[in-house]
Amino acid sequence: MSIDKMIKEIIKEVKTCPCCEGKGQLFCIDGVSKWVLCTKCGLKTFEFGTVSEAVAAWNLRPDTKKPEEEKFHQNKCNSCGKPMSNDCPTCQRLWES
Repeated sequence: MSIDKMIKEIIKEVKTCPCCEGKGQLFCIDGVSKWVLCTKCGLKTFEFGTVSEAVAAWNLRPDTKKPEEEKFHQNKCNSCGKPMSNDCPTCQRLWES
């Protein structure tokens, strides 16, 4: 696979802006510095030496789940299989670990 083809594949992986859902666009100066910039709000990454690093930094998202939400979704009712916290809202059985 050629370098141009590889870069095009990596560019396809650029996610939307985490702040405004705008389009993230890759920029490069003199083939040395690469960064991703939101074309809507102007949010940008630091400058990186490779396209892969710039896109990876742009696509990095913080884990926004709250611990109690995470616990709720991890536990499933042993009877009906639906997510639950302490007792199943569907069949009213208590959760068993």
